[in-house]
Amino acid sequence: MKKWIKYIPYIMIGILFISLLLVFRQCDSYKDKYKDQIDLYLSLTDTLHNYRTKDSLNAATIKVIETHRAEDFLKIKNLEGYNLKLQQLISSQGKSIKDLTSALIVATETHFTDTIREYLPLGGDSIIFSKSVLLDSVKNNWVDVTWGFKMGKSILRLKTFDEFSIIVKDSKEGPFAEITNLNPYSTTKNMRVYNVATPRQKKQGIGYSIGIGGQYGYFNRKFDVGPYIGIGYNGNLFEW
Repeated sequence: MKKWIKYIPYIMIGILFISLLLVFRQCDSYKDKYKDQIDLYLSLTDTLHNYRTKDSLNAATIKVIETHRAEDFLKIKNLEGYNLKLQQLISSQGKSIKDLTSALIVATETHFTDTIREYLPLGGDSIIFSKSVLLDSVKNNWVDVTWGFKMGKSILRLKTFDEFSIIVKDSKEGPFAEITNLNPYSTTKNMRVYNVATPRQKKQGIGYSIGIGGQYGYFNRKFDVGPYIGIGYNGNLFEW
């Protein structure tokens, strides 16, 4: 029994060391949860930031809403506007929600104004709308519109083509979505993007190790080489 007494201080130091690591790990866990709540609040209250690209196209950015599970987003109460629409969209997935990784809602608006044309009667005669056909049109890659009068009735036929690109980027403030309207007549009025958060990679931990290596015995003052089994603290100094 006396033989093991001299090892007690080292055993106590080991237990204290492991206990401190567990405390630090718990503190990191609380810190991560607090940061997640702040990021979630900022993303839910973020508004669309509109701007023009170097190609004079309308673009906008907004923070991405993230939770660790899609079900967690459904638990948020009192959502309004497009946040609520996004929540309803995710809820509509039913049992397949477990496979959901991303969802988005985009609302765009198209404004097109053509040059006003002036139509004058030929030869001084008056135009009788009930007996005349007076039509004009514009057609390009984004707008196909015809308007005018035909036998006393007004005519308006409109077709628009929308196309946009969406890119999700990461930043120090968290992930954000960037949308660019390729239709020069369209602008984004609102957008909400949801993404299931990627679990953070832990840089520290406690684990076991098995291998072959050299060691210096603290008690016998000898260096030896051979197989070993141990439990220790693991930390990454460099990552790539």
